[in-house]
Amino acid sequence: MTVYTDWFYLDRTMGLKRSNGFSLIELTVVLTVLGLLLGGALNAIRLSQEADRIRAAQMGLQVARQALVGHMLRNGRLPCAASTGPNSKGLEERDTDGRCAHLQGYLPWATLGLPRNDSWGRPYTYRVSEAFAQPNTRKQDQPLLAAGMVFHLLTQGDLEIRSSGGSDDDLTHIAAAVIVSHGAHGPGPLESGGHGDEAINTSDSPVFISKTQILQPPEEAYDDLTVWLGSPQLIAAALEAGRLP
Repeated sequence: MTVYTDWFYLDRTMGLKRSNGFSLIELTVVLTVLGLLLGGALNAIRLSQEADRIRAAQMGLQVARQALVGHMLRNGRLPCAASTGPNSKGLEERDTDGRCAHLQGYLPWATLGLPRNDSWGRPYTYRVSEAFAQPNTRKQDQPLLAAGMVFHLLTQGDLEIRSSGGSDDDLTHIAAAVIVSHGAHGPGPLESGGHGDEAINTSDSPVFISKTQILQPPEEAYDDLTVWLGSPQLIAAALEAGRLP
């Protein structure tokens, strides 16, 4: 009887030990589930952070567009582009005759009193139409020009905004200025290495792309944000402020 009791005790004790522990399979399952939950949480955080960057960049683009209008109202013209590269001071650059050294480059953030970079740490691309930034010396335009203005009621820009590089369907072909934030993909202003429509937005060209975000496939990925000032909108702002007759 004593032997039976001892073996029963040992068996019961061992059974309790087994019920209080985890097998290797159970631990593997638990760790796998925790990994999936953690991965999902981290992905959700990453997506939320990226959405915040996009919203901040969109707001920055709208602020920049309004700053361009304000510059035009004060100076009678839009600013020239700033030079690109690490040594850029963010100032518009003009020659001794007042003509733009660059029509396309960095948004002249220092001239406009704006932050240098977008949400992804890159300067904005900026291109301006010559008709709204250069001194107007055309004789036929002189009777139409108000004092201190380089453009008049009939002036039209020459910048094109398209919905894709393979389309001739212009969203506009008379934009006065364009600003681009190059998103997470990059590359930045006037830099090589872009794919597809993103490469168009980094080239030194009067044609730009504006369309919804595409993440896959990689060779077609697009996350640029593009805004522009139309010629009619700029002229309307000048009229409202009394800068044009």
